[in-house]
This record gives sequence, structure tokens and C-alpha cells, in this order.
Amino acid sequence: MSTVDPLDILEKQIDELEQKIVGNSQPIAKDQPPIVESLTNSTRALSNAVANYDSIVAVFDRINELGTYLDPIYEDSVAGTVVKAKLVLESETEIRSMLDNLNKLRAAEECLSSDPYKEIPALTDRLRQLSEQIVRCTEDFESSEQSTRKLSEDFYAAMMTFDRAIQLITSALSEIEMSTMPKKEDIDVE
Repeated sequence: MSTVDPLDILEKQIDELEQKIVGNSQPIAKDQPPIVESLTNSTRALSNAVANYDSIVAVFDRINELGTYLDPIYEDSVAGTVVKAKLVLESETEIRSMLDNLNKLRAAEECLSSDPYKEIPALTDRLRQLSEQIVRCTEDFESSEQSTRKLSEDFYAAMMTFDRAIQLITSALSEIEMSTMPKKEDIDVE
């Protein structure tokens, strides 16, 4: 029983994949080194180049572990509900700020749209309605002003009549007082 080298199997699969991708339009040159050998040599050269740097070696040793930590699904599976709630509460001000900005953006969407003239027909109708309302308010104001002027004139006339009545009553009372007063006789002191 012969054992098959795993690199030979991998090289054969890569050749088949290249054939499927590239097709028959470009023949693969046989004088080029096989891709698997080239990849292996590149990996060895990279490993030898960074072997003297302990921090890089540590990163390469932990690259799979770092990949799991950077995976968003991993974070969701590890973090409990309390931690997630705490995270949301800590970023509440940022979330509220983003929500306020979104609401402002939605309010200004008509002004910011690429077609600012699309609302003109609706605005024309609204302008006509407001103009009619202004005309009605102006007519109501003029009517109220006339009524107020009339009431003011009537009030002034009533006050003048009341004033004349008070004057007449005052003069009548003065005459009555004068007539009821005893007359002083002129006594000559000599």
C-alpha cells in the first residue's frame, strides 16, 4: 500500500481548480514552479523573516484566537444580557444624539433632496390657501375695527351725555343750595 503525499493531493486539486477557472485559453507553463511549492516557499520565507521579532511571532501564534475575538458573533455569544444592557446604557447619549440628528435630517429631507422643485405644486396650493385665509382675516379685522370705532364713538357720546347730565345736576343742586341759604343782611357798622 502506497501512501500519497498530502501536498501532491493539494497540488492536484489546485491544478484542477486553475483549469476550471482559467480554462483552456491559457496553457499552464510547465517550467514554472507549482503553486503549492511557491506558497510553501513564501510561507517559509515569511516565517524566517519574522522569527527574530517576538511580538510578531506572538501575534502569528494567536492569530486564530484573535480572529474569534474579532468575530461579531463571538462577542454576542459571550456577552450576557447585563453586559449588553450596560453597553447600551453607556452609549445612551451617543444614541440619543444620533437619533436627534436623524430626526433633523428627516425634517430637512425636503430641502436636501435632489429634486427641490417636486414640492412646488403642493406648495402652490398651500400658498393659495394661506392667501385666502389672509384675505378673510383682513376682512374680519376691518369689520372688527369698524365695530370698535362705532362702539368707541357711542361710548364717547354716552360719556359726553353723562358729563352734561352731571353738570346739569350739579348746577341745579347749586341753585337749590343758594335758594335755601339764609340771606345775609348788610349791617353797617359805624
